[in-house]
Amino acid sequence: MSLATPEPPSSPRTTDQQAQCTVRVGSYQRQPEFGEDELLNSYVASQPGWQVRLHCTDHYASGATMRRPGLQRVLKAARSGEIDVLVVCHIHNLSRSHLHLTQLLSELRSRSVRVVSAANPSFDTETPFGAILACALDVIAGIERDGAREDRRTLRRPTPSARASIRRAVATSATGPLMATTPPTPSSIRPAPQRGVL
Repeated sequence: MSLATPEPPSSPRTTDQQAQCTVRVGSYQRQPEFGEDELLNSYVASQPGWQVRLHCTDHYASGATMRRPGLQRVLKAARSGEIDVLVVCHIHNLSRSHLHLTQLLSELRSRSVRVVSAANPSFDTETPFGAILACALDVIAGIERDGAREDRRTLRRPTPSARASIRRAVATSATGPLMATTPPTPSSIRPAPQRGVL
């Protein structure tokens, strides 16, 4: 009769190795649509060792601003080192502004947080192609920033038509509105009707 040998207890070293293999995942959704939850969950489940530690959403939030509670929670977790990977369905869920998106990706990469799109896995900031896409977004954001700066300069600098309007306004105010009009002719002046004497 053979006796079953008991399994050796797990050593602290084995537990530490398992903890090191665990990838802490944060997921973010802005205005979640139908099927996005399943897409995120299935993508994370397909990656070995990935475990969702944080899931944030922003319902009815504009993608043109970074002042979103869910997004700020994600950034706080990245700054404190609580997550290793941030998974989004689409990269534009982070922001619809190229300038803001570049700032977000730059900060997350500086915190050693990998950003992956579940709908488009080719966007991965740890792959060469993802790095190229991030650089392309940086260039587009620079174009937007320069265009916005030039628009502000144009608004401060009057155009030729605006300068002509200013000159006409100054000329009219110098001569006076009555002098600018045509004086009445004698034939157009009618004598006032006489009233009867009481």
